[in-house]
Amino acid sequence: MQRSRLITNLRSVKPAVPRGACGGVSPCHPFWTVSGLRTALDCDEDYVVELVEFGHLSWAFDVARSFGRKRELRILPASLADFQAQRQSVIEWPQVCKLLVPNNDRFISGLEVQRLLNIGATHVANMIESAQLKAPVKARRGRNGSAQIETESFLNFLKKRAVL
Repeated sequence: MQRSRLITNLRSVKPAVPRGACGGVSPCHPFWTVSGLRTALDCDEDYVVELVEFGHLSWAFDVARSFGRKRELRILPASLADFQAQRQSVIEWPQVCKLLVPNNDRFISGLEVQRLLNIGATHVANMIESAQLKAPVKARRGRNGSAQIETESFLNFLKKRAVL
């Protein structure tokens, strides 16, 4: 693809909600991974985990396939913004839901789940297969082939996996 056409295509993509919502962080940004926060905060993994466990990064979720495995923490970008501004997070669960699914849609695509949680397609497929996410419309090949996941099951999954 030509560079000018690529730039034009990228400019035509509009975020689901306006930038500046929720502490200056666009809610359509993906969740932070621990390694991403290590880089952003210039610290080690243990420090990031401590920030989560002591509540300084208020909205963190363990998105590992099962609880017995190594944790895969994901942190809401607004939590990082609050931490960096040295303010207590005032975001409640209904606001988190609105940030993740701003249009109150009944379904969210598997691609959107991948992007939001910063995980791969196989991880999403495994979560659907293990019934952690409900997808009445399974993934298929080709355009618009992403699985359609019930928004309620996605939000319930996150609520169960919140690190408090």
